[in-house]
Amino acid sequence: MATSTTYLRRVERGQDTSEWIARMRIHRDALKRMRTELRYHLAGLDDGLHFMTRVGDYVQHYKSDPATGQKFLDRADQLRVALDKAIAYAYSEGRTPSRQRRWAVNRRVRDAQKFHDAWMEREDLGSSSAN
Repeated sequence: MATSTTYLRRVERGQDTSEWIARMRIHRDALKRMRTELRYHLAGLDDGLHFMTRVGDYVQHYKSDPATGQKFLDRADQLRVALDKAIAYAYSEGRTPSRQRRWAVNRRVRDAQKFHDAWMEREDLGSSSAN
């Protein structure tokens, strides 16, 4: 999340973002490796972990509108908080995440994905009407 936020700030300021794009890819790949290792221990959180691997890629679509990009990152951060709580619960209780925690994570995945899909649809419509 921090790398994506920094990337968006640099876009807003018109600064070079190539280093931050590379960092987002490194973090994405590390999270992908962890996700496959933790898949069974954190049953029900896979969609949330998978979405978090995509945040760095998704945020790059908001270059033309950093304010909307920040709204997307706010939703992704809500997902991160829900994941943190679910993982902390699972760790402290020695169990898989509770139904309530899984529901909270998946609800935030749907919210962030719906927001991003709506943005992409608007962008697609905007670019097709320009042609």
